[in-house]
Amino acid sequence: MKLRQENWETIRKRGFLNFFLIRGLLLFGLPFTLIQIFMRWQDGNKINFIALILSGIIAGLIYSGSMWYFAERKFKKENPKNEV
Repeated sequence: MKLRQENWETIRKRGFLNFFLIRGLLLFGLPFTLIQIFMRWQDGNKINFIALILSGIIAGLIYSGSMWYFAERKFKKENPKNEV
């Protein structure tokens, strides 16, 4: 995911919770969970939906947390005076 500087300024104003819900859960965690369900369904394994949903939430949190961290780090490095 490539974030332009002006785009990141808008995203960071909305906050981490919004970033986590939209990019972490909706755009990463949900597809991750659906792919897992499809793969396990094809294998004929029993599907434990609670474990799959939790793994999707955790994967979304890890993804969004790491993306937020690296984007903030890059933003602060490029704009040392613009730390809000």
